[in-house]
Amino acid sequence: MYKISKRKAPLFSLVKNMDIIQTQMGGKKLLHEGYEYHLNKEVGDKIYWKCVKRKFCKGRAITQNGSLIISNQHSHSPNIDDCETKKLMQAIRTKSCQSEAPSSAIVKECMSQVPIEIARKLPKQESLSRSVRRYRKKNLIYEDLTLTTRGEEFLLFQNDEVQIYSTANNIDFLKRNKRWFGDGTFDSVPIGYQLYTIHALVDKNKAIPLVYCFTKNRNEKSYFTIFNFLSLKGLQPLSITIDFERFAINQIKNLFPETKIYGCFDHFGQCLWINIQRFGLTSWCQENSNAMIIKQLQALAFVPPDEVNDIFDRFINQMDEKIDEILGEFLQYFETTWLGIVQRGKRRKPLIEIDIWNVCDRLANDLPRTNNSVEGWHNLFNHRLQICHPNIDKLLREIRIEQASTEVIIRQIQNGVAVEKTHINYEDINQRLKRIFINYKNMDALDYINSIAQNF
Repeated sequence: MYKISKRKAPLFSLVKNMDIIQTQMGGKKLLHEGYEYHLNKEVGDKIYWKCVKRKFCKGRAITQNGSLIISNQHSHSPNIDDCETKKLMQAIRTKSCQSEAPSSAIVKECMSQVPIEIARKLPKQESLSRSVRRYRKKNLIYEDLTLTTRGEEFLLFQNDEVQIYSTANNIDFLKRNKRWFGDGTFDSVPIGYQLYTIHALVDKNKAIPLVYCFTKNRNEKSYFTIFNFLSLKGLQPLSITIDFERFAINQIKNLFPETKIYGCFDHFGQCLWINIQRFGLTSWCQENSNAMIIKQLQALAFVPPDEVNDIFDRFINQMDEKIDEILGEFLQYFETTWLGIVQRGKRRKPLIEIDIWNVCDRLANDLPRTNNSVEGWHNLFNHRLQICHPNIDKLLREIRIEQASTEVIIRQIQNGVAVEKTHINYEDINQRLKRIFINYKNMDALDYINSIAQNF
């Protein structure tokens, strides 16, 4: 990704009859038959692209698993020469980070693959050589940054998509502390990358960072690389608390089949609120009684998993018909995503299994319902960086400082020093929810979810 490697690699991503290149800002661009497309959105394994001249051109494309499946007509002629030039620049950027050859040699090798017809369009070789030197200076990880401040090996794994930073002691600590939390951020890394961190629970609501992963893509392959690396180290967590990232869930199930996957309760609430906005219900929810209905749906997370569907049905059946009509689209989303739509008298499998978003197991075992400790760490880390999207040099220097702090915390824990106390207000809410939860069997189910909903 950043560190110079001696491995051979293709100069640019050739995918059948199209090319996907990286822009100077770290984004993606599709080149196909002389047309250029900006990435519009990703939905599952499909990627939607818009013509770069989208103001007056309706040209669109969809790719899936490396293949072009739809390409709409354009209202302008193609520019083959420009696309070939961009592929050359991509090849030069890629090669500059994968080879220790002189810049002039890299330029000549890349130019040897370019059609002779576009020679007149190319920059001068001297200019291209300067581009190689600039790109290396910007993206090279100097050797000292691959070690901790105490000189231990820190960069444990790298390929073209992922880099993983940790230490042997961190991995050992992660092996012994089996309650994990995972979360990602895009603010503290160069544009186009994600920083995904793995933390271990060391007290009721305190987790410390132990693994730092830089990923080029937020896709299933990247999460496979991260969790496969940890699996090959012999790690087997009891649980992992994450947001509801489908690709991460799939790979945790694949590589840690015995591990309990917990979805962050606050993220569950955020998902509901996003869809309240999506269906135009924001103003409706400003009325307290209406907002409470949404909170009661969220409170289903505190109902034993095998009873959730029955209590949801009871809750909907006692709802006013007018409200039921107003919430129609939202309730359909809720069922499809979190419960499963009823078909032929049976519920289909939901997009997110009830066991993942349900918190009963966590309440019973005094485990955090959220990954707020991890998100709090990311917020503080971003604040210390002082800028969004720093270069890799600044980012790694800050992470090495963070690692040094983690080493001190681990030693303090080993010596019996107490970790930070949970905020009093948060602990007070936890205790109230726990008391209501314990009393579940002695309450009417609808009264129960109402009582739970009063506390968030």
